[in-house]
Amino acid sequence: MASSILFSVADIPHSLILIDLNGFIKEVSSFFYREFSFTECILNTKIDTYIPKKDFEQLVSLNEVVSEGKEQIRIQSRLTKENDQVFRVELCCQKVTSDKEQSYFLLSVINLSIHQGDAHRILDSIPAMIGYWDRNLMNGYSNKDYANYFGKGPKEIFGRHIKELLGEKLYESNLPYMEAALKGMPQVFEREIPLKQGGVKHTLANYIPDIGDKNEVQGFFVVVSDLTEIKKLEKTVEDTWKKKQIERQNFQRLLAALEASAIVAKTNSVGDITYVNETFCKISGYSREELLGRNHRILNSKYHSKDFFSDLWSTIKAGKVWHGEICNLNKVGTYYWVDTLIFSIIDSQTNELEFISVRFDITARKEAEKNLLINSKMSTLGEVSAGIAHEINNPLATVLGVLSILENNLNKSSWSIEKVNSDIEKIRNNANRITKIVKGLRSFSRTSDQDQMISLGVSSIIEDTVSLCQERLKNNNVDLQMEIQYHETLICHATQITQVLLNLMNNACDAISELKEKWIHIGVKQVGDNKVEIAVTDSGLRPSDEIIKKILTPFFTTKAPGQGTGLGLNISKKIIENHRGNLFVDMNSQNTRFVFELPIK
Repeated sequence: MASSILFSVADIPHSLILIDLNGFIKEVSSFFYREFSFTECILNTKIDTYIPKKDFEQLVSLNEVVSEGKEQIRIQSRLTKENDQVFRVELCCQKVTSDKEQSYFLLSVINLSIHQGDAHRILDSIPAMIGYWDRNLMNGYSNKDYANYFGKGPKEIFGRHIKELLGEKLYESNLPYMEAALKGMPQVFEREIPLKQGGVKHTLANYIPDIGDKNEVQGFFVVVSDLTEIKKLEKTVEDTWKKKQIERQNFQRLLAALEASAIVAKTNSVGDITYVNETFCKISGYSREELLGRNHRILNSKYHSKDFFSDLWSTIKAGKVWHGEICNLNKVGTYYWVDTLIFSIIDSQTNELEFISVRFDITARKEAEKNLLINSKMSTLGEVSAGIAHEINNPLATVLGVLSILENNLNKSSWSIEKVNSDIEKIRNNANRITKIVKGLRSFSRTSDQDQMISLGVSSIIEDTVSLCQERLKNNNVDLQMEIQYHETLICHATQITQVLLNLMNNACDAISELKEKWIHIGVKQVGDNKVEIAVTDSGLRPSDEIIKKILTPFFTTKAPGQGTGLGLNISKKIIENHRGNLFVDMNSQNTRFVFELPIK
């Protein structure tokens, strides 16, 4: 139904356009000119030059059926200027009649872009693709990210059909979600969107129906969030979780293997046993009930010194791992050796909750090493045996000779007290010489069971060793030089240290036997706060780097076939390492110089 128009459109403070029934613009309000920056050139041009023809025809047909006094139907469309600038607008159309009984269409144009600049900036700053599509799937808005995805600007997308932008394949894939949204049902789904530069973008799409005042769906909003980084993170988390699961399974298998093969125990912070496995009970001979609540002193073999266990406890209480070999005594009084690893479990306040020890039975290996040590010791002793026999025979012959002279003098009744005292002094000196050699032999021949860790002066060890090889050195014209700068005690297995020193001196004697200049130097000095260095240097040149690399390995020897086993230096190295020391060749010396360092305590 048409309304009468009794005033000029030009003066009304709204954006109005008066259009004749043929679609030509006859009059425009001055407010429209100002708002959209049009000129009077718009007059007498067709309205569908600026507004899509189908939108205008739809608006006219919809409002022809609206009764007078009822609210006019509005639609959203676009207004395009001659310079292709596009405005998003809301249109309302009413048929009117002038005072001259001429009919017109009065078109009201509301600029939806007015006062939306801030909103657009906000939407452009959101890290998501945001857009709007009407019922005909024509674009009504797109933020910067959405337009960039299509490789266009927001103005280029405005008013275009979604199929034109998505392409056939993606359009068909998304069509069911779009149809559901246009039926008023919100849609949420994930989609992998192919990128023009290659690869895909993982997205979460939300289609939100735009429901008007009359409960009619006018279109739908689109919010597409980029999930690519989240998906990468999910993949990383998933891979990490799978890796941790495999590690956990492997750890469980490792624990099961340890339980089956290792000797495992736990103690509280004061050393009381709180857990033992079956292997622990089996090797110790004690039942679990006999062990729980007791201290590990129940297994103490007295082989190790108090300092040994003090070092162990100070190490694990400091939160460090202790590793070493321990000789224990089982319930029936049999010795057994274990290779031991002990560490602490600490709570968040760094208070020790418990100590865990993992041990492996090495008794068989220690027995083999013991036999090897004895064989090596006997081999070393064999090298000096001729000299020892000569060393004993000489003073013994002197004693016997002096005794014979004393006997003759006594029978002749021609002796004097001065002469007797002189002869007795000779006998005493030679007897002391024999005693010294025998003492060295006794010290050297101790078994490992007898060779406990003791505190002994370094000078005593050097003296006992030299007494065993002095005659050999003399017979080979070797000049023995000694420089003892440290005279305090060491806590060590004296027999083993003697064996190492004697082996080094024998090797030196063999190495220089054909040289014109023959000397061996023994040096002892303190290094740092807690180490003693004992060095054996001979007059021979230092071996080549290739030989030094191999010289401490088993079965390597530079001696002629049949003159060496190649085990002496390797055994010596193990002895020193068991004392928590180090045996090495001095690479900075021109002569052959073997050095071993031992802790003072």
